Amino acid sequence: MSEKTEPAGTAPKPRPIAPALARVINALNLVSADADIEQIELELRKDTALSLRLFQYIHSAGLALSTPVRTYRQAVMVIGYKPLYRWLSLLMLNAEREPTKLKLARDAAIRGRFMELVGREQLQRSKPDDLFVTGMFSLVHELFGHPLPMLLETIQLPEDIQEALLSRQGIYGPLLNLAEAVEQGNQAEADRLIEELLLDPDATAAAHSAAIDWVKQLGIG
Repeated sequence: MSEKTEPAGTAPKPRPIAPALARVINALNLVSADADIEQIELELRKDTALSLRLFQYIHSAGLALSTPVRTYRQAVMVIGYKPLYRWLSLLMLNAEREPTKLKLARDAAIRGRFMELVGREQLQRSKPDDLFVTGMFSLVHELFGHPLPMLLETIQLPEDIQEALLSRQGIYGPLLNLAEAVEQGNQAEADRLIEELLLDPDATAAAHSAAIDWVKQLGIG
């Protein structure tokens, strides 16, 4: 019996979203909707490994916690919903552990951290957590093999972040362009954007180095 093939000219269908990734996406949406912690905990408890990774990230976040965080309720009381969304976003990078995806996961985390560090000091209108999520989500379509618009239909993100991801516009778009230029070694474009954004070149370079070091400490990729 011959294998079933797609008609000529038909694009291959994206593979189904992995269960581990789907659980993290569900938890992200619950946090975005300000759901009760019990609902979020119930979702993540379906995968013990993912839950453990979340708490590892929280304890490596440099928050100088006086006591260990052992429950999701404690996590929210200590860091709040916004940072919890951020750590769940990081957790999503580890939902699939294919060796070929490790570099993409690392690059996504570096990009998010770089945008956060640069924008935190320079763009008063920008929110650090939103900048981090923007940078990180800009590579998830490559990481998980799904079109970005399709993924954005399943994940609840603020309009400012979606605008940056889909069109590189809005308040976060220029910083995302800068992050890409720095990663690609496009110095001319990076210099242009640094000048346009009124950033300090030395501080920008230092932010990229700091982002790389931060991701190494987390052990992503």
